Amino acid sequence: MKKRNSQWKSEEASSLAVAQSLVNLWRQRAIVLGIALILNIASIVPFLQDHFLHAYADKFGKYLIYLSMCLLPVFAFCAWQTCSFWLYLRDLKKAYMSDSTHS
Repeated sequence: MKKRNSQWKSEEASSLAVAQSLVNLWRQRAIVLGIALILNIASIVPFLQDHFLHAYADKFGKYLIYLSMCLLPVFAFCAWQTCSFWLYLRDLKKAYMSDSTHS
């Protein structure tokens, strides 16, 4: 019985460790992509009308807009994945806490 109990504890710890590593991985990706998106949007401003690089808006500015249009859904996906894995980790912790208090 003790062997089965220790095996359960090791599986519990393993599951929590995997879930925590997934949360950390997707959080890091979301942060990096969020910073990239903010910097990209900020770099578009000088190409707007009445700014000093507006003459080059057709040459360079439109590609920055396209890049931000690509970064936004990728950032949103990473943020959604982070939230999903965080909720999964939270539910695992709740489930394991309730199991440990009942046994």
